[in-house]
Amino acid sequence: MTQMSVNTIKSTPLIDKHRNLGAKFTIFAGWEMPLYYRSVQAEHLATRHKCGIFDVSHIGKILLSGSGASQLLDYLFTNSINDLQSGHARYGFFCTHTGGILDDLLAYRLDPGTFYLVVNAGTVEKVLRWIKQHAADFGSQVQVTDLTVSHAGIAIQGPLARSTATAAIRKIFPSVHVESVLKLPKKSFLFLPVDNDFLILSATGYTGEDGFEVFGPAETIATLWDLITADLNTSPAGLGARDSLRLEAGLPLYGHEIDEATSPFEAGLGRFVKLDKGRFIGVDTLREHASRQPTRKLVFLQMLEPGAIPRSGMEVLSTNQIVIGKVTSGGYSPILRSGIALAYVPTALTDPDTLLQVKVRDRPMLAVVTGRPSAKSFRGTPT
Repeated sequence: MTQMSVNTIKSTPLIDKHRNLGAKFTIFAGWEMPLYYRSVQAEHLATRHKCGIFDVSHIGKILLSGSGASQLLDYLFTNSINDLQSGHARYGFFCTHTGGILDDLLAYRLDPGTFYLVVNAGTVEKVLRWIKQHAADFGSQVQVTDLTVSHAGIAIQGPLARSTATAAIRKIFPSVHVESVLKLPKKSFLFLPVDNDFLILSATGYTGEDGFEVFGPAETIATLWDLITADLNTSPAGLGARDSLRLEAGLPLYGHEIDEATSPFEAGLGRFVKLDKGRFIGVDTLREHASRQPTRKLVFLQMLEPGAIPRSGMEVLSTNQIVIGKVTSGGYSPILRSGIALAYVPTALTDPDTLLQVKVRDRPMLAVVTGRPSAKSFRGTPT
């Protein structure tokens, strides 16, 4: 447990359900969260082959509304907002004036003047301060509401996620057409009124799999959790599997692959920076970043030696034993059956099939630069 006072630790609305399932807990970003139920590997494989359900209530949820909301968000956000249609979401960054990543987030457009922002759990307070600082210029034209505690969230991920989630949603919202859930396009969402509140069912995720993320009132989310976990094809999964799944899919984690010292371009995420959309915070520096080759880039590494499991902070070396970088995230891939890692290395050493080494247990062990795996490469014989 961290040094913070026990009184400051937040509990997800689903915590009693996790305890009843025998979850092992951890403290993450000030929240008591399930780390795993059976084992990280079992939950990882269940998500890859069938369906996993995750409690993501700890994720930051911020409502931005008012006649100036679109203008403000366009100024803060690196991706384009003006062409974002209601019912659709877009990934991008809040960057500092020097081009570093303040946070990565998803922006959901509920209607022309209302946005639902999903931000990292560990950056909520920082992002809220940033938004409110700049919202002050708009006066009463912008309202900022923190829904992090009042709204819960779950993620349903895996090849059976759509059919599983559709059956559960239909039991709570019988008027919703089955096809509208089953065929919901990626990065789009359904807005479902719930009493004086609302539920967002979004075709997004953080595992490399198809599926949904659902945010809304705790009671409705708890009912969905019960319905979905009752399905024999679904496995509750904790933060351990959430991390191994996103790593296996090559997805960045704030505080590891990206932070305020990182440019989106060296992280390989420049496509989410729209330099031609007009003025936004950091645009001048980011234009300069885009105009030149970065000195380092983020790569996906697969270990070539059995038992070589890289961990965050381990040194990455060239084949002639020169230290060239450090692992930002590392672990074991149950699908690839090998150690994997994300790491920043000099741009000259980022081509696919480049041989490098990672210093594991004080011994340099061979690794190869590969492309980030796709969902198709995850498919195999269920275990």
